[in-house]
Amino acid sequence: MNVFYEDEGELRVATILTPSESSLMVETPFGKRVKIKRQAVIFEFEFTPLEQFLAQAKELQKELDVQLLWEVSTTGDTIDVKELGKEYLGRLPNSLELASFYLALFHAPIYFYKRGRGQFRRASDENLKAALFGLEKKRLQEEQKQLSLHQIQQGDTPDWLKSHYQTILYKPDKNTWEYKTAEFIANELNMSLPELVTFCGLLSDSHEFFTQKFIHDHIIPEISLPAFDKEKILQPLPEATVLGFSIDDAFTTEIDDAFSLTEHDQYHWQVGIHIAIPALGIDPDSPLSQYARQRLSTVYMPGNKIAMLPQVVIDCFSLKEKNWNPCLSCYLTVDKQSFEITDRITKIEKIWIEDNLRLHELQPYFLEGDVVAQHPYQHPLQILLYFARKIASNRGVNDRPQTQYIDYDFVVTEDRISITQRPRGSSLDTLVAELMIEVNSHWAQLLAESELTGLFRVQENGKTYMSTEAKAHKGLGLKRYAWTSSPLRRYVDLVNQWQLLNLINNRLENCFINSNEFTDINRSFDVTYGIYLDFQRMMEKYWSLRWLLQENIIQWQATALRETNVRLKGLPLVLSVKGVDKLVLGEIYSIKISAIDLWQLTCQCELVQ
Repeated sequence: MNVFYEDEGELRVATILTPSESSLMVETPFGKRVKIKRQAVIFEFEFTPLEQFLAQAKELQKELDVQLLWEVSTTGDTIDVKELGKEYLGRLPNSLELASFYLALFHAPIYFYKRGRGQFRRASDENLKAALFGLEKKRLQEEQKQLSLHQIQQGDTPDWLKSHYQTILYKPDKNTWEYKTAEFIANELNMSLPELVTFCGLLSDSHEFFTQKFIHDHIIPEISLPAFDKEKILQPLPEATVLGFSIDDAFTTEIDDAFSLTEHDQYHWQVGIHIAIPALGIDPDSPLSQYARQRLSTVYMPGNKIAMLPQVVIDCFSLKEKNWNPCLSCYLTVDKQSFEITDRITKIEKIWIEDNLRLHELQPYFLEGDVVAQHPYQHPLQILLYFARKIASNRGVNDRPQTQYIDYDFVVTEDRISITQRPRGSSLDTLVAELMIEVNSHWAQLLAESELTGLFRVQENGKTYMSTEAKAHKGLGLKRYAWTSSPLRRYVDLVNQWQLLNLINNRLENCFINSNEFTDINRSFDVTYGIYLDFQRMMEKYWSLRWLLQENIIQWQATALRETNVRLKGLPLVLSVKGVDKLVLGEIYSIKISAIDLWQLTCQCELVQ
């Protein structure tokens, strides 16, 4: 005796060897002996040879009209398959035919619902229509998928891809037909999805993809604002009696800081540090504040940037030359002989900015030995440089080992890149940096001594982070430090500026009622700032690889770092060398470069033998 049974989602046949009350020992047509439960058996039959039974039943199944089977089957209750066969054939089916009916129902799930082993129920008219509609839709979509592949291979871009490519790339729903089709075509053409979209002309290159993906993932859309009434902001402010000048790189448009130098008396200089004051025009609880809070910082990348604040805010509060500008000024009274600070005063005022000086134009005037050459600003620059050296010394800079860092300047012009090195810590760098450190530390001290909450920059145990506790910044050698000098570019500086304005105006209340908001801002800033820096480094890597391609570099010098890593000469690009176990730290090697991939941001790097 043989059995027709279901096992592991398949219909099978076997010969009974040893029956028992609850199970059967059977032998499959392939000679394998297995134990099955009696409840798995659908029916028993006599047939020889068993090896051909299932194959013949499947052939008979192909001849059955599933639609007709559905039409003649009973509704509601479980179908009696033997009776269904009788209705269909006009007679009782034999064992082979009965098996073919079970196979037909088993493999037609939209017509017949499985309700247990060997048991089925007829699909309702409504459900069947919906299922058949779905099948037809799927068939048509499959046709469209193949047609789209053919279109793209012929150089034509389907309309659906033009409409949905941004969603596919930046906010994908992997269950949609559009995503599945794009993924299918990309796989067929051996491409990634971004490469496919670029191949179709919807993106220009990987640079556009990286940038747009970053913007989609991390940057909220710009808001539209009317222009600020700058004259109304300036009108009540007292006029500064000094002329200011700023020092920034060539591409800076958010000019946050400027300087001035005047003679206080015959024994003292007055050094002015003037900071843009957008806090005068932005309410802490306004939508503009919330917008800046979500962006948190200007994002920098080679050849471009994404400003934290809308352009109308920058236009109003940036310290533009040949203009009166509102500012928060810190005046330092400095002894002419010792360059020690004898007094500090902070004021809200308006200042005439005479010039926006640019680093690349000033740098040649700073000579060896801290000498400033003949220049319209030679005198104030020379005095400010001496002063900067003094306050750096007071912080203990001269007592610590000096590490030489290199900055890289990227200039992208009409899709060509130039990369130049600039040693950090030049006299001009020192002048600007030390004056910023001075004002940041002084205003941090004011906040720390007040009843107001400040957002402080802390460094301890080798870790740098934001905190509402005014702890030391050991790397700078300061008891207190806060970011306050870049309110157009960092939200924490803007928050600290609101607090400073409250302090100056004797409003001893925080700009945010809920003190937890300060902690939330700190936490968000640390995370977001890290994301922005990672993106900046990624784009520096992209442009470094672009430069290698642009200059057709196939061999280059590199300095060994740890293990098998090297840094290419003149570039902020670290690569891993293939085929070596370890390199000598600091050694200069000649490197062969090949297979640059601007999508994966990789290239092959081997030692030149």
